[in-house]
Amino acid sequence: MRKTALSVLLVAMVVLSGCSALENTGGSQTPSATGTPVETATPTQTDMGMANGSETETPAQFDASVRYPNGGVAGNESIVRIDVENTGGQQGQYNATLTADGEQVATESVTLDGGASTTVSLTHTFETTGQHDLSTGTSSRTIQVYDSARNFTDAAMERVETARIEEFNTVDAAVSANETTFNITAEGSATIRKNYAAETQYRNVTTRTTLFGQTSVERTEEWTVDGTVFSRTIGDDGERDYTREPSDEFEDDNPLENDTVLDYLSTEHTDDEYVFIVETENSAESTELLRSFRESDDESDNSGPSAESIDELYFELRYDRQTGRSTTELIRFNARSGEDYDSFEFTSRREYVAFNETVSVEVPGEVRDRATPVNDSG
Repeated sequence: MRKTALSVLLVAMVVLSGCSALENTGGSQTPSATGTPVETATPTQTDMGMANGSETETPAQFDASVRYPNGGVAGNESIVRIDVENTGGQQGQYNATLTADGEQVATESVTLDGGASTTVSLTHTFETTGQHDLSTGTSSRTIQVYDSARNFTDAAMERVETARIEEFNTVDAAVSANETTFNITAEGSATIRKNYAAETQYRNVTTRTTLFGQTSVERTEEWTVDGTVFSRTIGDDGERDYTREPSDEFEDDNPLENDTVLDYLSTEHTDDEYVFIVETENSAESTELLRSFRESDDESDNSGPSAESIDELYFELRYDRQTGRSTTELIRFNARSGEDYDSFEFTSRREYVAFNETVSVEVPGEVRDRATPVNDSG
């Protein structure tokens, strides 16, 4: 699996620490030009003829488009969805039959008026892993069945070359300074275009921050290439800031393979999605979980709040059950009595909206030339 939204948690910590400075077929069947079965059926409603002077309605005819799953999980239902439309004028019946490894396993009949459409879902459970054949009408597909939903989704995401992601972040923090406590709220929205194959990414984020009743807007563009993220930030006053720093965006970091994470992992799979949830209920559990992701316990690392300051952590991964691809990543955590704040709550949601579009990332010459290292004191 590619790097997940857990990296957002660590980035959020860095941002928050800065507060201290102030995502049986019926009838005949013929293949269409695209190979999709087109069926005709004997109408269940007789033609009214020309008695009232109207034209004779055309017989029922069905257009069927099959959506197979990209894979499956042994012991779980594999769902084949058939979008059926009666393109004729008369009412008719469509019979959908599912065959698995040469054996008929499911059938369903639907009656549709002329011009009407519906979706038929046929299911089958494979008990063994490996390759299996599914077919309906003249359409067929071979799918790979895995031993777990995690392995299915990992394999599906490994085949993804690019993704377009919409990201939404919120922060609500209380910060103390000079014996005064004040609130800071921030809302950010971003569009991310990610090329896994080339290990490049473009991220365009707009952040609105409210402090002392005043709201400021900041726009940041980020280009990740060759293991470096280049940034250009434009503030309310038009001032521009250019930075660069190493990026770990494409490091292989699968949180579901972390032994500690498994202690807090639960699943809430639905008919449409595989859902994985990692949740802690107190500071001790949060500390244990977050420490498991730290490469070291370097006390000199002040880049963000300590693991001990996190009270509760909630992490959710959702995958489309048909394709195995990511649909949503959600992370939410809160903390109390940190060194640089009294409290904060952070939520980040990523929604995967498109896959395998063309994504080309090139750092503008202005940004590359003017970017300075983030930790450059000069």
